[in-house]
Amino acid sequence: MSDILKNFVLFEFEIDKGVEVVQSTWISKDKTKCKFPNPIPKQFSNVQCNASALPGKDWMDYSILFVGTYDSYYKAIKKLKKYIKNKPIDSSENETLRRRRRKISREDTNLDPVVDFVAPGIDLQSEGNESFSGSPSTDSQISQVQVIQLEADPRIESLLTEFRKFQEEALRNQHLLLERVANLEKLIIKSTRLAGANCPITNINWPAKTLDELEEIEAILKNPATYSQQVSLLSKNNGNGLAPDVYAMLHSMIANVLRSQIRYTDKSNKIPFENRLSAKLVRDAIKSGKSHNAVKDSQINHQMGCWFRMKITSKTNNADITANTETSSREATSASTETDSDRIADSNDEVVKPSN
Repeated sequence: MSDILKNFVLFEFEIDKGVEVVQSTWISKDKTKCKFPNPIPKQFSNVQCNASALPGKDWMDYSILFVGTYDSYYKAIKKLKKYIKNKPIDSSENETLRRRRRKISREDTNLDPVVDFVAPGIDLQSEGNESFSGSPSTDSQISQVQVIQLEADPRIESLLTEFRKFQEEALRNQHLLLERVANLEKLIIKSTRLAGANCPITNINWPAKTLDELEEIEAILKNPATYSQQVSLLSKNNGNGLAPDVYAMLHSMIANVLRSQIRYTDKSNKIPFENRLSAKLVRDAIKSGKSHNAVKDSQINHQMGCWFRMKITSKTNNADITANTETSSREATSASTETDSDRIADSNDEVVKPSN
């Protein structure tokens, strides 16, 4: 056998018959001693596979039995597996403390993963230095791994099945409940309308001719039943177009003598109409009919503003109500841009477009 050592050496510790692969620089010239750490540090395999790694100064000298030397760490590990597999187990060594061969990781070989290099019949001991032994030692405790195989519990499966059924049934019931709530809502709305229709109709002295009459009507409209009745009554005449319907409602609610004192907003220092129940009544009555159920409040408000700004002339004496044409500069500007082609008048009064 040649005395020249290659990069790695395979040897056996004499103290516990443990087998290791280290760099040749860790081996003495006579191949009987080896520098080796005690205890073995973490990630020691990264040091072992490095051919240029040097032993630590605090490492111990162990007596070894030289087995072979190899060019690469891979070849040495491959030889180590064969050596452990063919190594006989001596029963007389049961009382001797022995080193357990560590598992070779993928980092050591960079090839196929190695699960275990210990031959059958060799028990592993729980020591810090990780050695393998042929039999239990009296000086250390043997770690045993108990494999527990879990089997499906039929009771748990039954509970899961029942839970799934309950979940499906709950979802179905939720869907049915939502449908019933929607139907109940429709029924309540219908019953409310019928109840309002069957209640005695409160007579309101339309149209209001003075501000005091308008305030009295506002107080009457605070009654929900009366308000619903008026919405139902006013909405019956819908169907002629948004502007004609709005104008007709306002003409039936407010006399021209009071109309000249009102504007939709308070920008012209006249009586504002927009926040009154009467204005809300017009909006609800317009939208409750089938003709304008999708119309917006802003559109209805615009038409009410136009109606209040229109100039009123009398057919009996052809006299203009000049008070109704007095608007603020902002309202006059707004009126100049509005085109209202609809004219609503009673037997004595005529409504014309606002003048520019």
